[in-house]
Amino acid sequence: MKLSTLKGRKIVHSSSRLASIVAGFIILSAALTSIASADARQQPQAVDATTKLVSSAHNAFGIQLFKEIVQQDQDKNIFISPASAAMALAMVYNGADGVTRDEMARVLELEGITLEQINQANLALDSLLECKDTSVELSVANSVWMTDEFEFKKDFLDRTEAYYDAEITSMDFKRPGAHKLINDWTAEKTRDKIREIIGPIDENAIMFLLNAVYFKGIWKYQFREENTREQDFTLLDGSIKQHPLMSLRGEFDYTESPNFQAIRLPYGEGRFSMLVFLPASDFGLERFHDSLTAENWIEWGRRLWRREGTIILPRFKLEYEKQLNDALKALCMITAFDKVDADFSKMWEQSRKRNYSTGFLMEGDTNVYIHEVRQKTFLEVNEKGSEAAAVTVVEMRGFAPTSVQMPVRPFVMTVNRPFFCAIVENTSGLILFMGSIVDP
Repeated sequence: MKLSTLKGRKIVHSSSRLASIVAGFIILSAALTSIASADARQQPQAVDATTKLVSSAHNAFGIQLFKEIVQQDQDKNIFISPASAAMALAMVYNGADGVTRDEMARVLELEGITLEQINQANLALDSLLECKDTSVELSVANSVWMTDEFEFKKDFLDRTEAYYDAEITSMDFKRPGAHKLINDWTAEKTRDKIREIIGPIDENAIMFLLNAVYFKGIWKYQFREENTREQDFTLLDGSIKQHPLMSLRGEFDYTESPNFQAIRLPYGEGRFSMLVFLPASDFGLERFHDSLTAENWIEWGRRLWRREGTIILPRFKLEYEKQLNDALKALCMITAFDKVDADFSKMWEQSRKRNYSTGFLMEGDTNVYIHEVRQKTFLEVNEKGSEAAAVTVVEMRGFAPTSVQMPVRPFVMTVNRPFFCAIVENTSGLILFMGSIVDP
């Protein structure tokens, strides 16, 4: 394995073994742990106040990001990993400064929290995501791929490695097929569920920061295949299609209101679960999206109580891909995408620094900015369990300007119309995935 040295550190070249498992991002506040049933609280883990603060902030960001995407992709199936997006952007945040840093802090809900506290909190979540449940597999991995033509700051690389366990890979982006090495990493970390995240590398690209999340869980209470039947599923436009719906009767954490029914379906020993929200027919998915806030998410979790009933749920598989630039800009993360004004001076060694007395780059300077934030996801739900994967990539480019209520009877929850779902780690409250399914 070929190695080179950058300011005393070892950089693994493209032939090396790629990134190991890491954790460290979004969990809900302590109140959100009420979503978990008693069997999910058998081994509570202490979480310090700063970690709770950072994790709650990241979840609030994830919900806002989801709501922005809903506005852009109405009438479509949507499935994202807020956890993956937050992790990738947290690594980028380590290289931001000035207005760029301030805007990212506001959008990521991190204002008033020091960079050291953010990184330490993310690192502290590593142990919370360690899963010893043989019925559940969870893998979270980070990597940083950088061109060998630029000199990046040792402090930035050290932090991504120490706090995010990211493997740093330096290579010639101009070599034929260089992008395939990044896609190979993507496929490996998602068990081949997502095989491609980037195309051929642009000549102005200087760095790719990636986060991958893979989840596979076997239901604690499995659906019987012989109970799955073709039934009506009503689409957004009121038309009806035939679709296989699975059926299971038992005791579940459940709640209902005039606006929706909600149920928690545990995996394995109960540390992980899928939450399914079915809006009432006269309420609808759009109004449910409007009501989805970080505060309501916590309150809805408190309402989940053990009840006997029947859940009827679609069996389905989907893939989703979304460029997140517009959604992030709508949340007011704007400067990071600006070729001239973006300030990632804590990430790389500029040949000539910005003239801060004027705020402009001098002619011939190269500036680093975010060209694209993109995410791909996969979800399959069947009688045995669920499998989900996500990859988020942040592409950095260089620019050289020429100028500068509680039910008392057994419930029946028939998910035969558009619905919302989320996969959650119950001990920490971490939202791994969330989405709206309008056409399974």
